[in-house]
Amino acid sequence: MRNNVFFICVIFCLFYCKTRSQNNHKNDQEYIFTFDLFSPFSPPEFLPDHPLNTPRYKIGAITNIGKYLKLGIDIGYGNHTISTLNTKEGYELFEVRPEFYYILNPFEDVEKYFSIELFYIDHFERLKNETFLSLNENFIEYDTADYMRRKYGAFAKFGVFINFSEKFGANIYTGAGIRYKINNYNNVIKPVVIESFEEDYPPFYRNEGNHFSVDFTFGLKFYYRLIK
Repeated sequence: MRNNVFFICVIFCLFYCKTRSQNNHKNDQEYIFTFDLFSPFSPPEFLPDHPLNTPRYKIGAITNIGKYLKLGIDIGYGNHTISTLNTKEGYELFEVRPEFYYILNPFEDVEKYFSIELFYIDHFERLKNETFLSLNENFIEYDTADYMRRKYGAFAKFGVFINFSEKFGANIYTGAGIRYKINNYNNVIKPVVIESFEEDYPPFYRNEGNHFSVDFTFGLKFYYRLIK
């Protein structure tokens, strides 16, 4: 997708850290491969009728960099063709989420942890017959428009790794953080300024411009562990 320099930089940093960790922990190296269970099927806030559906398939990898420390990354991708939900025309989303874990007690069967997760989302849709609030505070009604959203942020999370066996398990987590969102509209066809509008879900999440706010997260992942 468009301008994923941030993603390339993150991958480079993770590769460098992983290489250093392997040199320091050659006899104690493990890899955890994850699959997010919620992301392909649930829209934001897990409201089945919410109009902003952003399904994607998200996989990840985690490696230990010390007895109490792990480093991981999740990568997600979705588009209109492979979506499990009803998305808008041209829908496409890419995300990357590096994460740093601190394990409270690595010798327990259920490993509790605190973590810091960074995230970047690049999202595109072609919208039809909708309305948005412009930068100059006008309500704009239009026939079609290209909607682009970029979202950056960070979460502080608490979670657990639950081992079903030596190889398989589940990762459950929750957390809170901050996010910075940039909404842009291009190729707006037949824009008309209107007084106001009402609907069940006001599209505040698509208002033009930059928006900063608190955000929350929770999720469930299945994982496979590979020990070398």
